[in-house]
Amino acid sequence: MIGALLPTCSALHARTMWRLDAAATVPIVELSLLRTLPIFHRLPAPALEGLARSATSIRFEPGTYLMIEGEPGERYLAIASGVAQVLQQGTAVGTVSSGDGVGEIALLRNVARTASVRAETTVHAIALGKADFLIALTGHPATAAAADTIISGHGAIDTAEHLTREA
Repeated sequence: MIGALLPTCSALHARTMWRLDAAATVPIVELSLLRTLPIFHRLPAPALEGLARSATSIRFEPGTYLMIEGEPGERYLAIASGVAQVLQQGTAVGTVSSGDGVGEIALLRNVARTASVRAETTVHAIALGKADFLIALTGHPATAAAADTIISGHGAIDTAEHLTREA
């Protein structure tokens, strides 16, 4: 009796499930881009999807600044396409392009921007607000460790220790 009831209930609710599934939207472009960034490699899939849902797309024309050294950090940018120059005290120190992220130091250390980033070509990026970015990193120790490794490469303080103090 129970064996016959389960398939009947499943069949009756299949249409509802199809409608729910069809209505669900997954931010595929944002999710794909975030998944490529080393800082988010260890972030669990549900958390990464939530982060992708909070992202907003931004376009920067050549010559415009993605961020300016000395200003407060309010967002993290993941570059989807284009090339930008990284400047410290007006001197070029590197470039970033598709698949790179910028802005993590100011957010993780709660300091002013340590560099300016200026678009050399048209840059398409997705922005993550400070709160969403920090929740994603501080909520997952493996991701905080990845952030520490990235920040250490920039000669910054121990992020994992800083995140532990802030949490």
